Amino acid sequence: MFYSDAPVLLVSGGKGGVGKSSVSAGIANALCAKGFRMGVLDADLTGPSQSVLFPGEMRAEGSLLVPAACGNISVCSMGYLSEDPSALVWSEDAARSLFERFLFKTEWGRLDVLVVDLPPTSGMTTRVLMEFFERASTVFVTTESQLALADCRRDVTFHRKLENNAVGIIHNMAYHECGACGARQPIGASDELDAFARDAGLPVLARLPYCDTIADGEALAEVASCIAERKEFLHA
Repeated sequence: MFYSDAPVLLVSGGKGGVGKSSVSAGIANALCAKGFRMGVLDADLTGPSQSVLFPGEMRAEGSLLVPAACGNISVCSMGYLSEDPSALVWSEDAARSLFERFLFKTEWGRLDVLVVDLPPTSGMTTRVLMEFFERASTVFVTTESQLALADCRRDVTFHRKLENNAVGIIHNMAYHECGACGARQPIGASDELDAFARDAGLPVLARLPYCDTIADGEALAEVASCIAERKEFLHA
């Protein structure tokens, strides 16, 4: 069974390095823990990360692709298919052709939610993907740095112009947690991020610690509950 009409959750933010990929993986894990059958589509064609976060094998069977299986999470990423994807140059037509194969010529199985990990500066990629989705919701990942907030501000405007449903903001790398005592030390002030969220009319869904792997599951469990219990997040 190929991807059909499962709700689509885009993970965006505009700025590179803010942790969109780890948050995408964390949301997929958190929803999977609630019994959701999850798909993760890595839309970063030149710098894919999901194949690192979800080690596995994505293989071809004839003309079809079989995504990497990580429990109840099916993962599709260019990282499984090419040892050096950064050497590839993607035109809009080539990206469209690949996404069509990832979505409709891949044995996803039955999905409850498809999480899409968008690349930085995702204008072309997002426009191409939205040709295949009737509707989508977007979670925005940012840090409190001025550069990240500036890009995220533009990204929110862009997604609203595409009429995607803006769900909320995830404040990543908000604090460092001591491994010995559990004390939390803020990495920066969050005043500007909170002001941005208010101006955008979006809730701050979670504040996550600095982490170089899959984003903190405990904090994202609250995000997953919010998404699971408020279906308008995935169907608006």
